Amino acid sequence: MVKLLKYELGVTARVFLPLYGVLLAFCFFSGIAAPLAISQPGVIFSGVRFAVFFALAVAISVLTLVLTVQRFYENLLGCEGYLMFTLPVSSHSLILSKLLTASCWLILSGLAVGLGSLLMIGGQLSHLREVLEYGLGPINPLFLDNLWLYLIEWLAQTLSSTLRYVLMIYASISVGHLMNRNRASVSFMAFVGFFALQSSLRSLSLLVLDYLGAAAPIYSLLGIGGGLALGAVYYLITHWVLTHRLNLE
Repeated sequence: MVKLLKYELGVTARVFLPLYGVLLAFCFFSGIAAPLAISQPGVIFSGVRFAVFFALAVAISVLTLVLTVQRFYENLLGCEGYLMFTLPVSSHSLILSKLLTASCWLILSGLAVGLGSLLMIGGQLSHLREVLEYGLGPINPLFLDNLWLYLIEWLAQTLSSTLRYVLMIYASISVGHLMNRNRASVSFMAFVGFFALQSSLRSLSLLVLDYLGAAAPIYSLLGIGGGLALGAVYYLITHWVLTHRLNLE
């Protein structure tokens, strides 16, 4: 399991780390150069730098999604599956190595884009301080007193959502693999169906909690627990297909 994870991280790091480096380097130097631009050329420069930042952010997002699908499908359900399933590891280890790697890069991609945006708007320390003070000004002091609790809650929700999202992709691909034809189309329809189902369940749960007058922490706990429960269902679907209905023809 550990060797599989190290291999997956090593292969994908060759793609993501240079891209993160380009994004952060551009944002850093762009943020430093921004105060130097004045008048009309400054307006043009601002438009160009934000357009480039947006293009890089979209490229990272799309590439993360593409590699999440590609690494799972080609390594386990494609031609490389013959080799992967001859390794002395269980199907659980194969799935978990893909899941943890994809989740790691999804989170790191979000952090890289977020840090890049801070570098863009905070080219000077004084400007960054003004932005933070403006954002923190209207926040209730009670929030600051419980900042660590809110941070832990946010991390738990982020992790739950990321795992559920990746497992939903894996389950959709696995469902499509059950078909002999049009596997890509069936996988896409399965993804849409899973997404619609979980959205409906979430809306129904919120209506019930609102009717019962549940406290705010209950909403958060339900979101985290519900996300993990759905993720478990997607995981079981994926594992069942890989174990009982694998067809590498």
